Amino acid sequence: MDKKYWDIILESAKLFPSSLGYESWKFLVIDNSGMREDLKLIGWGAFNSLEGANKFVVALVRKNIVYNSNHVKHIAENVLGLSYYEGSPQSQFLKKSQEKAFKLTDDNYLYNWSVKQTYITLENMITTTSF
Repeated sequence: MDKKYWDIILESAKLFPSSLGYESWKFLVIDNSGMREDLKLIGWGAFNSLEGANKFVVALVRKNIVYNSNHVKHIAENVLGLSYYEGSPQSQFLKKSQEKAFKLTDDNYLYNWSVKQTYITLENMITTTSF
């Protein structure tokens, strides 16, 4: 696939919104043939894709995105340009949304929420390839 199309696909992932705006994903693009060979040993279900693709996307899911996590601080300060503190309006909104609206009250629920957010973004990347 042409680099221009890969750039569009990856840009679609960057621009795709997530629930509450705290992107819970990170994507690795593997275009090294040696790495693809190594992934065949552990990437069950991906063997054929690793065989035929010149690039391969690995989705990583962030754990424990909560109001006082480093990731939330990063988004507030470096993406939104806001001052971060645990009692800030955006931090408290996230806390209340997770605890009351979504009932994300333990690590398992938080992780499953992040996984679902990542799946949605992957779906958007796949949809982008249909142009």
